[in-house]
Amino acid sequence: MSNVSPPPRFRTGAFLQPLHDPSQNPTVTLQDDLDLIVRLDRLGYDEAWIGEHHSSGWEPLPSPAPFLAVAAERTRSIRLGSGIVPLPLHHPLALAGEYALLDHLTRGRVALGVGPGGGIPTDPLVFGLDPARQPAMFLERLDVLMRLFTETEPFDHDGDGFTLRNAVLQLRPRSRPHPEIAIVTGSNRESLRRIGRFGARWLVGTPPDRFEQAWAQIEAGAREAGREAHRSAAVLPMTVHLADSKERALDEVREGAARERFDFQVPVTGAPRPDVPRDRWVEHLDQRPTVVIGTPDEATERIEALRRATGIGGVLLTVKRWASPEATARSFDAFARYVAAALQGSTAGLAAAERAATEMMRNATATQESSPGGTSTSR
Repeated sequence: MSNVSPPPRFRTGAFLQPLHDPSQNPTVTLQDDLDLIVRLDRLGYDEAWIGEHHSSGWEPLPSPAPFLAVAAERTRSIRLGSGIVPLPLHHPLALAGEYALLDHLTRGRVALGVGPGGGIPTDPLVFGLDPARQPAMFLERLDVLMRLFTETEPFDHDGDGFTLRNAVLQLRPRSRPHPEIAIVTGSNRESLRRIGRFGARWLVGTPPDRFEQAWAQIEAGAREAGREAHRSAAVLPMTVHLADSKERALDEVREGAARERFDFQVPVTGAPRPDVPRDRWVEHLDQRPTVVIGTPDEATERIEALRRATGIGGVLLTVKRWASPEATARSFDAFARYVAAALQGSTAGLAAAERAATEMMRNATATQESSPGGTSTSR
């Protein structure tokens, strides 16, 4: 009997920015997002992370907290997190209290994902915030946030844009010592070290070829705090759309992917215009290491290779409204039925049982046919 512990179950989740064409009714599109989370919960996905944005018109969700509360009421087991709250735009005490409350209301099913922000360049600008200040503001507010969650002695703090006087988090979280904390960062050394120091989840913000360099910083931060960092806690965001053939998958998302890049990212967020024809943009995307537009087998192979290379413990599928609602639902269904099953080994016992039953029946038939007067039987 082996004393080696099996690796943790490979985690599957979704990340909703959420991205919607501004010509659509937000009442309808927000309901679409809630319906998708209910579907993910039924399909057995482990977690869903909901973004926060304040400008551009394309990502109309200014506060994850009420959305998470409604989603928690409509689901049974899926974990729900903010993905992410841009800390420079929030007062740490108000934010800590809000997520402590959610922690109680959801019986510990909510996580707090944080980061400096900047996914939409105009978000800090509409608040009159210099984007160059965001990294330092994030680090300061993160440190204060963790003090509020872990200390009960009131303290003062004069911060960049906020003040605390004799402050204590009066509603202590239900989860101990606090709700799960997750951090999105790419290469910022101090942010990576705080992931290790605080034992936070890393919602990976760096490409696979720079994973090792970033992970070394997380490990260093963990050592300084007397902790051990586990790669299995890291999850990699990916864009995945599945169909029964690669050609069909590409065709289902062709126009939607082009619309996001050429009609949203280029004019609204300032992204460079690709040197690729609009009608070939999806093929260009499909060459990226964290994009799979194809079949379940292709997705399984690609994700398994990334897991072997990095040691990640899960993936977050970025929700893209590139395809029709029906095709999007089929893709998430296919991922749960076939890709997650392969990555988690959940069908290994079924396959073994099938092989065993087939072998038993083969042996039984051979024995019966070889015995005097033997005849084969059938059900």
